Amino acid sequence: MRKWLADLRDEAGYSQQELADKVLISRSHLSSIEVGTRDPGGRTAKRLADELGFDMSIFF
Repeated sequence: MRKWLADLRDEAGYSQQELADKVLISRSHLSSIEVGTRDPGGRTAKRLADELGFDMSIFF
């Protein structure tokens, strides 16, 4: 589980849908990343990191 990702999203004031729209993925894809059942690809990891302000290497 990537609770830290959901926590960062919450701290930034985004709903799952809002963040998913910003990083060009579906809400269900973001949800799967947050619960750890799916890993983000490189571009998605970069977009999430840029939007939420963390180093994307934390995913890998």
